[in-house]
Formats: sequence, structure tokens, C-alpha cells
Amino acid sequence: MKRRRRYVFLLIIDACIIAVAVTLAYFLRFDFQVRSTFFALLPYVIMMHLIIMLPALHFVKLYKRMWQYASIGELVAILKAITVSELLFAIFHTVLQMNVQDFIIPRSIYILTWVLTILGICGSRFAWRIFRDSYFKIQPHQKRMLIVGAGSAGAL
Repeated sequence: MKRRRRYVFLLIIDACIIAVAVTLAYFLRFDFQVRSTFFALLPYVIMMHLIIMLPALHFVKLYKRMWQYASIGELVAILKAITVSELLFAIFHTVLQMNVQDFIIPRSIYILTWVLTILGICGSRFAWRIFRDSYFKIQPHQKRMLIVGAGSAGAL
């Protein structure tokens, strides 16, 4: 897949994961009976999370890494990006709530969204790696090769 197409594909997948994580956080917080006052704010909360998290994931260069080489480095990058994003969201919400009294988001949403987003994004990366390792085996007529050194150029 070409680099730009892969970037857009990963961005769309991550945006969907973030939107589902925020929605699921609301449903879990309110035992699947979200009151209309909170449910009316859900699209705005999703948009704020997308506006904050997607650039953070881009900033840690998550979209330049290859899925088939998902490792601890990816996990650390995802943890950093999502943690900083959720803290920024909490600060932004606190400032916004001082000016707009009706914009109330329970604090437990921050933690639930943080956990669900990390699980979703890490899960998608590692699921691809497991799928790739399981179903794309080396053909019997192909030879295995070991590249020593060369860093990321060797991975390519």
C-alpha cells in the first residue's frame, strides 16, 4: 500500500476507534442508560477527542511505523500520545466548563476513554501483526534471510 493511502487508512481506523471508545465510555459510565443531557453532548466530546488525539498520534510518528513490526516501541508511543491527549482534554474541558455551565462531562469518562482508546489502538496494531504472522507464512520455495544491522532500512 502506498504511504499516503496507508496514512489515510490508519487515520480513519484510529478515528473510528476513538469515536467508539468515547461512546462506549459513556455507555459503561451510565450502565447503558445515558441521560439525554449527557447524550446531547456526546458528538461534541467525540469531536474534541478526535481534534486532540489524532494530531497527538501523528506527533509521535505512529503513522510512519509499519504495522507488521508492531512492538513495545509502538505501545510506548501510543501510551504517550493518548495520555497527553486525555490530559489536554481534561484541561480544555475544565476551562470550557468555567465558561459554559451546561457542558458537564463526568470525570470517569476521562479514565474510561483513556483505557478503551489504548486497548483499541494497541489491539488493532497487534491484531494485524498476529494476523500477518499467522496467515502470511514463507512459501516453501522461498529462502529465509537474516539482515544484520541496517536499522529501519533493513526492515524495509
